[in-house]
Amino acid sequence: MSASLPASPPPHAGLGEGREPSGPLTLGVRLPFVRALGSEARVHGEKARGGPQSSEHWEGLAQSAYECEDFATAERCMRRAFELGDGDATMYYNLGQILYALGDYGGAAEAYGRSLPEVKSALVNRGLCWELTGFFDRARIDYMAALRDDPNDVDALVNLGTLELSGGDVAAARDLLSRATALDETCHWQLADVHEEAGELRMAVQSLRRAIAAGEDRARPQHVRLRRRLRLQRRTQAWTRRARS
Repeated sequence: MSASLPASPPPHAGLGEGREPSGPLTLGVRLPFVRALGSEARVHGEKARGGPQSSEHWEGLAQSAYECEDFATAERCMRRAFELGDGDATMYYNLGQILYALGDYGGAAEAYGRSLPEVKSALVNRGLCWELTGFFDRARIDYMAALRDDPNDVDALVNLGTLELSGGDVAAARDLLSRATALDETCHWQLADVHEEAGELRMAVQSLRRAIAAGEDRARPQHVRLRRRLRLQRRTQAWTRRARS
C-alpha cells in the first residue's frame, strides 16, 4: 500500500482555504486535501525500496517531487509507478492530488473517483474538481454523499454551503455554514458571505470578527470593507431620519 502525499495549498485564496471572491461573495471552500492513510509512514524518494524498475521507487520519487512543488515531474514519476505495478486506491488518490496541483481538474476528478470508496476524503476532493470544471450538480452529489458518511465533515459542509450560496439558495447555505461554524470557528468567514448576501451587514462583521479571532487572518480585508459599508449605512440612515424629522 502506498503512502499518501501531503496536502498542498490550492491555487486559490480563501477548503479554512478557499477560492477567490466572486462578485460580493468570498465563496471560500475549505481545503479538502487530507492524508489518505495518516498513520502510514511516508515514502521519500531517497529511501524508496527497490530499484528503477520498482513501482515503489517511482512513487517515492513522485512524492519527493510533489513536496518540492515540482508537480510535472511528480506526475511523470507517478505515471511510471502505474506502469510498473497495479495501482491501488491511495496511488489514484495521490495522482489526483498531483493533477489538482497542475490544474487538471478533470483528470483529478477521474483519479479521485478511482480511489473510492477506500479513500473517503476523495469525495470532497472530487466534488471540488467538479465544481471547478462547472459540473455543479455532480459536485453537489459528492458533497452530499460525503455528509451522509460523516454529517460533521467540515469540508463538505463548507463546500456545499458555498455552492448553494453561489446558486442563490441563501437558506440552505445559512444552515450548512452555521453547522460548519459549530465545528470550526474559522468557518465564520464563509458564513459572513451569507449575512452579506442577505443584507445583514452587522452580523457579517460579527462573523468576520469571530473568524479572525479563531485565526482566519484572510478574513481581515473583508472585515475592513464591510465595516466601512456598515458605517456608511448607519450615516445614511441617520441623515434620512434627520431629514424626516
